[in-house]
Amino acid sequence: MPAMVQDDSQHRLIQANAQHQYTVTPADLPLSCPMPGMLLWNSHPKVYLPIEGTGWAKCGYCGAEYTLEPEEPGIAPETGSKEEAIVREAAAVRDATVVREESATG
Repeated sequence: MPAMVQDDSQHRLIQANAQHQYTVTPADLPLSCPMPGMLLWNSHPKVYLPIEGTGWAKCGYCGAEYTLEPEEPGIAPETGSKEEAIVREAAAVRDATVVREESATG
């Protein structure tokens, strides 16, 4: 029978949601919270966060903030204030909700 306990002996997992700010790279995309490599036993459901367009995202569950490092030094991702990023993220969530509601009723 397979073991029911995660074997961490070969991997160094970090505590999920232990920090409030994370810096990620393009190699971490698509971005999810919690990220791969985090312990999941006491975390929230995995959600994918849109960070590519703004370079910043915030998890609606735990409040963790993610900043995307540019691919090359000196080249910043598309910029905008955090407030603008929050408005765009809220609009994306609203649009996704509307699509789900329309497909459920149609």
